[in-house]
Amino acid sequence: MGSRMAISLLKAGHQVTVWNRSANKTLTAAQAGARVADTPYSAVPAAEFVISMLRDDAAAKQVWLGDNGALSGMAPNAIAIESSTLTVATVKKLAQQFQQRGISFLDAPVAGTRPQAE
Repeated sequence: MGSRMAISLLKAGHQVTVWNRSANKTLTAAQAGARVADTPYSAVPAAEFVISMLRDDAAAKQVWLGDNGALSGMAPNAIAIESSTLTVATVKKLAQQFQQRGISFLDAPVAGTRPQAE
């Protein structure tokens, strides 16, 4: 769903940088005009909004908080949008981490399937 949402943002005229744990999954977005980053950290420094769409708590914690995680690379005025499938406990932990850095954090889970993302 994340790649489809990235392509929709590109079609709407936004600049988009993508990163995926499986690099080959960025190809479609790259062909549509997205910049591809090597790490979550390198994907976010110039971003106004950072959207994460992952499958579980462990993946979200790693992408946001791990080595080369996105949180450590975000600008203070950026907004994090978490659209992954997460437990309430993980959302609270992430929100606390973002609050400590003074970065806005929105929990925005999505519903639907690929056609809705497109």
